[in-house]
Amino acid sequence: MTLVSFSQSLTNIFASWTKRLLEVLVVLITIPIITAHFGLELMGIWLLATQLSQHILLFEMGLNVSLTRFLASFRAKGDLLKASQYLSTSIVFLLLISLIVILVSPIIAYGFNSIFNFPLSIHKETILLFLLIIIASGINLLLRTGIGMLSSQHKFDRISFWESLVSITRLVLVIICFYWFNPNFILLVAITYIPALIGNFMIFYEGIKINSDLSISRNNIAKPVIMSMLSISGSALVITLAAIILRQTSSIFVGWELGYENIATLTFPIMIVLAILPFISIGATLLSPVASQLHASSDLESLYKIFKTIGRYVFSLSLIILLGFYYLSSVAFELWLGGENIDNSSLEIIAKNVLIIFFGVSLAVPGFLLRQILIATGNHWNVARTEVLGSIAGVCIGIILITSTNLGTTGMAIGICLAFIIRAIFMTTQSAQFFSKSFFKLIFDCMSKPLILLVIPIAFTNLLFFIFKLNLSLNFVNFIYFFSSFLLWLPCFWFWIVDEEHKREFIKIINNKFFK
Repeated sequence: MTLVSFSQSLTNIFASWTKRLLEVLVVLITIPIITAHFGLELMGIWLLATQLSQHILLFEMGLNVSLTRFLASFRAKGDLLKASQYLSTSIVFLLLISLIVILVSPIIAYGFNSIFNFPLSIHKETILLFLLIIIASGINLLLRTGIGMLSSQHKFDRISFWESLVSITRLVLVIICFYWFNPNFILLVAITYIPALIGNFMIFYEGIKINSDLSISRNNIAKPVIMSMLSISGSALVITLAAIILRQTSSIFVGWELGYENIATLTFPIMIVLAILPFISIGATLLSPVASQLHASSDLESLYKIFKTIGRYVFSLSLIILLGFYYLSSVAFELWLGGENIDNSSLEIIAKNVLIIFFGVSLAVPGFLLRQILIATGNHWNVARTEVLGSIAGVCIGIILITSTNLGTTGMAIGICLAFIIRAIFMTTQSAQFFSKSFFKLIFDCMSKPLILLVIPIAFTNLLFFIFKLNLSLNFVNFIYFFSSFLLWLPCFWFWIVDEEHKREFIKIINNKFFK
């Protein structure tokens, strides 16, 4: 059995981060354009609809992660027949789920319109908006089987290539349509989802091509495989329910209790955090096939060492991003979204809610990694129960805070933050049993060094400002605080956090590519 090379891992990370940077760039450019055209209230409706689309796509995540796990595991054992059976069954399962989503799309579309009681002038347009987005998402479900096929072969770079191309196409189309035409929601659906359908088709095609040694046939659908996939599908549905409870139900309650005009102050922060989340969850994504291979060979010590190393990398990155939000979010959102259609108080709420939600995400980093390990090693039902219970607890806390205090949407942001932390605590508890180590050892090994690493530059920067008192504007001072802290953090990260073997491999790759 051979694990993925460090060179391929770096390629995957670079490709994934490039894709995410492109996606963030697209969001930074297109959101102000779309918001200026529609206004904050209608933008809230659009974000609600696209959020629903993201949750529909979560129906495939359990199957795709498990497909990655099974293909990697059975390839490691040399059992191509079993791999073929799981691949064939996954495609059939997602085909059925896609058909169900498409069939129930009218019910969901009319249901959303009834819940929020949108203005009569846009009733037909909002119903058609939700209907088209749900149908497009249903079609995408089947095509995204390709993600599991490519992931099992560690070809995350190919997934990133096509998804990056989709992002660039969307950006170009948005600029053309909004500057030269007067688009409505329906045209926005077309320029958002048609490129995604084409990109997912190409990922599916490449997944089939790279797994050409496997057979896709109805004859490969065996009863034991069906039972296994039913179990996985059930847990995937529960995990999807957890995501819907946390993201969609929270937004629905805000719209119902505080009015649909306040939806954007919660959906914007959720969208921003979800846009950044893949930068720190790439470690969990890359860990999935490796965990399956090492679990198949019962090498849990090697798996724990990899978790500890990746955990330090990812937690360090999340903390420096959190620091950036703390110092720069207010001025950044004012520059990004400020305009006549958005008042400053809404921008302040959005900035505050982003900071609160991302704080929970940062503390939950070990949970994200351990969640992927548990799923990849067959503990998907434990993960499902933890996800749904944590989400329910967080949303309930948010509802209590909204109804019993004057926090407004910030109350729900606190609930979402606590949901991430609660789920991470339970994931870590279950993983401690899996690795036969204590809960506190897992936390200490993953989080202690990154926390100390963050404190050092912050303390040094504060000391410099204490010694050299400067009469500058608050925004400029915050920028200097973050920039100087980051410049100190970066070399400390390299010398103290990065694994020695990874340093040597990285330097070797740089020398081979640029200094031959």
